[in-house]
Amino acid sequence: MKSGALTPISKYEGIGGWLILVMISLLLTTIASIFFVKDIVVDYFQPEVWREITTAGSDFYHPLFVPIIIFEVVINCIFFVIVPIFLLVLMFKKNRLFPKAMIYYLVGSLILQIIDTALVVNTIYTLDAYKDIQPEYTASAYKEIGQSLIYTFIWIPYFQISKRVKATFLKEPFDYKPAKKETAVASIPAENLFRTYHNKRVVLVKGKRRKELKKRPFSDN
Repeated sequence: MKSGALTPISKYEGIGGWLILVMISLLLTTIASIFFVKDIVVDYFQPEVWREITTAGSDFYHPLFVPIIIFEVVINCIFFVIVPIFLLVLMFKKNRLFPKAMIYYLVGSLILQIIDTALVVNTIYTLDAYKDIQPEYTASAYKEIGQSLIYTFIWIPYFQISKRVKATFLKEPFDYKPAKKETAVASIPAENLFRTYHNKRVVLVKGKRRKELKKRPFSDN
């Protein structure tokens, strides 16, 4: 590129369009996860509650109760707070890693949600203390998984084929078409204009073009 030449900018380039929804979603996920972790800590790490869920024979005791709580706290802190912030940084920097990172995040979120739901439904909500609300929780959890599936199947193709994503993060100027370079042709009578191209002689006679496919040496005689 010559010095001082301007790089063409695609009309799709920039954080706009559907990417605004992605940005809002990441922000809301981060905020919601922070409050979720706070609620877990406040609800379960109080001395009385902790004693109930860790004492064998208690109505709220299950050997996997505490591991599941710790699992949810760790996963939410790492995968739903730190990772979304990292993705937002990649987005605002227009880093080319963002589309792939976002796809991995969507798939990972769905897998973790399925694992967490399966653990909770088959352990904690089998306790007699939760028997009354178990059907309601299960139905709600499966509904959320279904919504996450739809969400994932919509956004993964978007990050793969979106013109805005490619123009913003992969720097592909879709709407830029360089002007065709016109080649000046000398004013020569059409009867005398000859051109050899890929061993095929093209003859222009009185404005009509025809190709001679036979490979024969060019001769002026």
